Formats: sequence, C-alpha cells, structure tokens
Amino acid sequence: GHYANTSGSVMCDACAAGSYADRAASLTCTPCTPGTSQPNVGSISCTACPAGQYTPDNGSVVCDMCSPGTFSPTNGSVACTSCQPGYFTPNNGSVVCDTTI
Repeated sequence: GHYANTSGSVMCDACAAGSYADRAASLTCTPCTPGTSQPNVGSISCTACPAGQYTPDNGSVVCDMCSPGTFSPTNGSVACTSCQPGYFTPNNGSVVCDTTI
C-alpha cells in the first residue's frame, strides 16, 4: 500500500484512496479498475463493488448504488441494467427487479 518514486527517499508514501500497491519496492500506485473501489489510503488491493452497486471509472474511492428502475445482480459491475418491461424496482441498490402485479 506504499510507494517511493524518487531517489534518496527516506520514507514511503501511502497510496491514495482509489489506488493500491500490492508488492514491495513499488514505484507507483495502481488505480482501482472499473467495477472496484478502495476508500482507504495505503491499501494493497481494491474491492469489487457489491451487487446492487457499480462504478465505470478507474480510481474509484466508492461504488455508486444502482438507481431506482435499475439493478446489478453480481459483484464487480461497471454499470447497472434497466428493468425489463413488466418488472420494476423502486429502491436504490437493487440486485433484482420485481414483477408487476
């Protein structure tokens, strides 16, 4: 979760939120990939967005919740899917759409 990118460094710097360093002697930090995030500084990995959330961007600090009318059934989503005709979800962060009655 730390790096040193200059000669003569006396200490390592922590990777910023939204990035990580997963090996010793890192020169840089790697941004989290789409579908993952990392809210903490000094991390060694990013975490997949949970079902019901997504992020399409590199370097995300947090994942966004799917908006009403959309859902995400799996971890690591880069986008939410719209409910098909005949289905709905009124809530943020849905993992499935409900059938209309």
